[in-house]
Amino acid sequence: MKIVLFLVLVSSVSSKPDICKQPIDRGYPNRIFSVADLVYGYDKDKNKCVEFFYRGFGGNENRFDYKVDCEKKCVQPTEKEPFDENEVV
Repeated sequence: MKIVLFLVLVSSVSSKPDICKQPIDRGYPNRIFSVADLVYGYDKDKNKCVEFFYRGFGGNENRFDYKVDCEKKCVQPTEKEPFDENEVV
């Protein structure tokens, strides 16, 4: 029974779309009242969160109100070059 429950949980988690892989989508405006909100989306090619204007409707889940939330969710840590103790600074 535990194995079945585990498999159900794994399949439900893996079937959810990864919002960090989605393209930035500005959505579309309402014809009557159009105000764009400044939000953040993850740019996977740059591995950073960038700001964009969300038009209010549609779009996808790659949209964050705060840059820090986007960074926590999506930005991948970069590998730093190893320290060379013989290097003169």
